Amino acid sequence: MSNLPLLKIVSLMCGTSAVDSFRDELAVGEFNGQSMLAIREGENSPFSPMRLDALVMLLVEEGSADIQIDYAPFKVEAQSFVTLMPTHMIQLMRIDACLKGKMLIVSRDFLDRFRTGIKNGSVANYMEARKNPITPLGKSEIEVVHQGIERVREKVKIKGHYYQREALQTAVVALCIDLANIFVHHRGTLSTPSLSRKEELFEQFLQLLHTHCREHHGVAFYASQLCISPQYLSMLLREQTGKSANKWIDDAVLMEAKMLLKTPQLSVQQVAEQLHFSDQSTFGKFFKKHIGLSPLEFRRS
Repeated sequence: MSNLPLLKIVSLMCGTSAVDSFRDELAVGEFNGQSMLAIREGENSPFSPMRLDALVMLLVEEGSADIQIDYAPFKVEAQSFVTLMPTHMIQLMRIDACLKGKMLIVSRDFLDRFRTGIKNGSVANYMEARKNPITPLGKSEIEVVHQGIERVREKVKIKGHYYQREALQTAVVALCIDLANIFVHHRGTLSTPSLSRKEELFEQFLQLLHTHCREHHGVAFYASQLCISPQYLSMLLREQTGKSANKWIDDAVLMEAKMLLKTPQLSVQQVAEQLHFSDQSTFGKFFKKHIGLSPLEFRRS
């Protein structure tokens, strides 16, 4: 499931909840843990790894969940706001049955079609949420976000409006301005925080891993791209995250493997080829060593 379209993301995020949508570009609805748990298994499970091709915003009202975002673990609590950016790789690890809240999903095409006049242009850049995907909210902040999402829903429901897209764009921008204001109060500034050299290298490593993990499985490649030694990269990652460079790379490859194995039209041989393993046997041994199941057993499970 690579670069999932909006309506596919909607079905994975909210199960059977009613959704109001504008074409295949924007959707507003509700999500709940019970519905998501009911479709835990199979290709359409929200627990399958997925790569987003949309901006996903979640107002979590009740319950909690554990999620991996770009291979890093995060805990989602009640009364928080979650921002999942286009191109994020995500996987739900655990959710409460009582999890529920509001969601707004905006396709990349919708985002790219307009400029907000804020900062560098796009809503996604303005919010600068890639590094801060989860924000706890106070009661008044929850009400502001709730009202903003509902305003977008109202614009979706207005059928026959000649300027419906423009009305939706205005509502989305208004919501994001309110969110940015909330983020300022929580983070102190809209600008990217000053990073140490080690933190900058870690961020650059994550970007490289996101782009190249399918074809490059060795520490040396990433170290060379960062112009540092493999030993220094491993030391840096252990210091910053507690995980070795090899562990980061293996986890990224395994996430990609799980995602590809849940794509029924791909054979295990094709998955091995897409992940640049020398042959299917080598891929199978790698996968079973880390997951405890062969690729076929994982697919059947």
